[in-house]
Amino acid sequence: MGSVVISGATSGAITLAVPAEAGTRTLTLPAETGSVLTNATPGTILQVIHAETGAQVTVSSATFVDLGLSAAITPSATSSKIYVAFNIGGIFVSATAAGFARIQLVRGSTVIAKSGYIVGALSSANEWSGASCAGFDLDSPSTTSAVTYKVQGTQVNGATINFQRDGAGYIISSMILMEVAG
Repeated sequence: MGSVVISGATSGAITLAVPAEAGTRTLTLPAETGSVLTNATPGTILQVIHAETGAQVTVSSATFVDLGLSAAITPSATSSKIYVAFNIGGIFVSATAAGFARIQLVRGSTVIAKSGYIVGALSSANEWSGASCAGFDLDSPSTTSAVTYKVQGTQVNGATINFQRDGAGYIISSMILMEVAG
């Protein structure tokens, strides 16, 4: 049985050994930098990243703002897809019957998914209404560079929402990123 030994620049080595059976085998390396994944069947989960926050963010603006929930992942191949799942919660502390929030998922500075509306109608000024929004997306960033995903929110019709209420752990928002082999 023949073998090839590749020594590291300062230490370590990799040995490629020929199997003890008849026939010829070919190992084709991808034209990419990074890890060589020899059994990454499409659909295989290659890595999982989890992030959470309990830091309160108050939204009373009619423009989208970061809600403090973000996570970064570095895909191992340009063919990989990133499955993003998040759950974000908050308390409407001021709203009319027509007040609500909108949520969007952003990769870098590109909006990749928008939610429907989170309704937070209050019947009196002293009443609070809790709400949460779950979102999912299968993204194709086509890169092997680090990619950051974040959740943004805005209010509509004069609502004020405290996402991750009080920052004291009452409401924790979370995000999971999964690299899926393409």
